[in-house]
Amino acid sequence: SPGGAERRTKIGDPRTMPLDAARPAARAVLAKADAGGDPAADKSALRQSWSVRDAWTAYGASAEFAKKVPRSRTEDAAVARHHVIRHVGAIKLSELDVPAVRRLHRAVEADPRSNARKRKLGGPGAARRAVRVLSSLLTWAVGEGQLDRNPIIGAIRLAGGGERTTILDRPEQYAALFETMDRMVADGTLRPLMRAFVVVAAATGMRRNEIRELHWGDVDFESRRLTLRNPKGAKLSRKGAQAETVSVPPIAAAALAAIRPDDYGQDDLAFPPGRGRLMAVNHDWARIRAEAKLPADLVLHSLRHSIGTA
Repeated sequence: SPGGAERRTKIGDPRTMPLDAARPAARAVLAKADAGGDPAADKSALRQSWSVRDAWTAYGASAEFAKKVPRSRTEDAAVARHHVIRHVGAIKLSELDVPAVRRLHRAVEADPRSNARKRKLGGPGAARRAVRVLSSLLTWAVGEGQLDRNPIIGAIRLAGGGERTTILDRPEQYAALFETMDRMVADGTLRPLMRAFVVVAAATGMRRNEIRELHWGDVDFESRRLTLRNPKGAKLSRKGAQAETVSVPPIAAAALAAIRPDDYGQDDLAFPPGRGRLMAVNHDWARIRAEAKLPADLVLHSLRHSIGTA
């Protein structure tokens, strides 16, 4: 060591490390010692340094993470739990490199698992999100002095989420959508609550969670306006969460009036869930889309793009 003491350093396990690999590894350690370094101290410091799992635990309890809106915190934590910690959690921050991040991306992209609600955990979108969550973690670790630099920045460029080009752009498509829902409600195969949800989405262009989180106190039937307390743009605003208002066309106002209970409270959700925190809509939307013979890649968010295009 630099202080003159002799130390024994383990190169590898003789049961798994062949001699041809041990020799260059030993020479690298000796070269570091000859240059005045301390390989044994370096190894000890590495054992005590943060792994990706350690960093996430600290990041999750940090003030920076607490500044995120609740939904972002929940989603980031789920991505970290299902993907980041699963695949790279044991790797030390200082040893995390671009090849490891690329392996993480490929593993998440090919992940066949589903969650309790039978939604796929993997896929291209999930892979991009996992790398972005990891990059945010590493950037925070740099600020905490646990890492010299974020290896992802400048080395990995993620593709965008793609364009949603499928929209409703003809009157007959809207007619098919509304007529199909009316028929399904009459047949008892669709809840009036779900019909009202889709009508509001199609007529206002509101995002799915903006509708799911809508309270009756935010609905003004007299002026036909809705107040959004925590819209997506709020987390991008330097001023913090701000309310936004949305105009409600007559067809959407009528749909909301039809599902409003007589004993509603101002803090009650307009679209209460059968279970969980928010109403589940994906399964019903898939049935509506198939019955109306609309394109299979027309997602609920396409209704927002549709009205924006119109």
